[in-house]
Amino acid sequence: MGARAVQGAVRIAILVLAAVAAASLPNSGDGALLQVVPAVVAWSVGYGVRFLWTVPAGLAGIAGAVLAGGFAVPAAGLSTVLTLLTVVGLPWWAGRALAIRRDHAARVRRLELRAARWDERRQIAQDMHDSLGHDLSVIALQAGAWELKADGAEQRAAAAAVRGGAVAATDRLQSVIGLLAGTTAEPDLIDVVDRARERGVPVELVRSGRDGPSWSEPTRYTAYRIVQECLTNAVRHAPGEPVTVRVHDGDPVRLEITNPRPDRETGSSGGGRGIAGVRARAERIGGTVDVRPGPDVFGVEAILPRKGTPRGTPAGGVPGVDVAAERRSGRRRHLRAAVVPLTLVGVVAAGLVTAHVVTVQRTALSPQRYDSLELDRPRSALAARLPARSQAEAPPVLVVPPAPAGTRCELYPARGSVLDLTPDMFRLCFTAGVADPILVVKDRLRPAGAP
Repeated sequence: MGARAVQGAVRIAILVLAAVAAASLPNSGDGALLQVVPAVVAWSVGYGVRFLWTVPAGLAGIAGAVLAGGFAVPAAGLSTVLTLLTVVGLPWWAGRALAIRRDHAARVRRLELRAARWDERRQIAQDMHDSLGHDLSVIALQAGAWELKADGAEQRAAAAAVRGGAVAATDRLQSVIGLLAGTTAEPDLIDVVDRARERGVPVELVRSGRDGPSWSEPTRYTAYRIVQECLTNAVRHAPGEPVTVRVHDGDPVRLEITNPRPDRETGSSGGGRGIAGVRARAERIGGTVDVRPGPDVFGVEAILPRKGTPRGTPAGGVPGVDVAAERRSGRRRHLRAAVVPLTLVGVVAAGLVTAHVVTVQRTALSPQRYDSLELDRPRSALAARLPARSQAEAPPVLVVPPAPAGTRCELYPARGSVLDLTPDMFRLCFTAGVADPILVVKDRLRPAGAP
């Protein structure tokens, strides 16, 4: 058995002892004040007070309360059940609800801290992308221009080597940025096309389709990465050639990026990892990416859902962090913590109230009818004024004097209505051993110390 299981078993045992103490202590006088002890113990168990403090404090408090208030055998009745619900059940539930709120707040704080750290990493990655990425792209572009204008094979080879190194460094930078930032938010298609134009890449953006709701963040980012990868490949494999980006804004979204093949091979090869990466990213949100090489034109077509959602990635692009979902989960836990106990208490209370009403109607004797009962009268003459049933014994909290010899006594709760919750009882003692017994003694039983 693990440590948590042991702690749980001990806490349950302490809670049971608190319930026994609450049922055993008197409900009036000093005993009622001592009911605070099992209530505090029950709250501590529900709230999850440190295990090492719960055991000695709980046992000592319960023992002290019982010794100070006196021990009585718990009676099975409405008052005992209500005492357990009030003194043990409600404090435990209150402590448990506060513990759930405390644990939820701690989880939210941890997630918010983690999200803040990821935001810092995103910002660092974005700064690296904007500065180093721009410089490497300029180097690749200038090397490509040098390669086209070079006269000899040696110069072209040198220019190709410089351009290939710059492109490879750009790819490695993108990999580092991806590892650092995860799914970093990027500019939209217009931004990436404008940046390419600023770097000297001849790009034409053609848009068509309807104006509808904006794309989801995963769709926008995936479209950006596809166009970015295609522009990178165009600079690498066909420097100086015009690139056309066609966007059909519908549902699904269609992208087509084309560029003419160069007259001669550049000798550069990216291994196809970039296209494979954006294809995997598109498939993750339910889209596709197809490469369509032709004799004169190289093209890439992508189909993306307008409201694509990546599977397994929480909101905000932070792996394992979804503060909004945790808040919703916390609200559901709070609701269950409130509704389930309250519903249970309501059902139990309704059953107890029904039982109380039935018991009062069948066994209670009002003070007015008690006063109207004359001594030395046969029971048959008094039967019309007596309840249908009597109770077998009095609760332990009542002081019961010895019954007269040769009599048989009947006990009735001393209540005038269902709202009368007095613990007093009326005792009627009749002669025993005769067909029609005679009422010889009637008295009222009260708790010790009651006036």
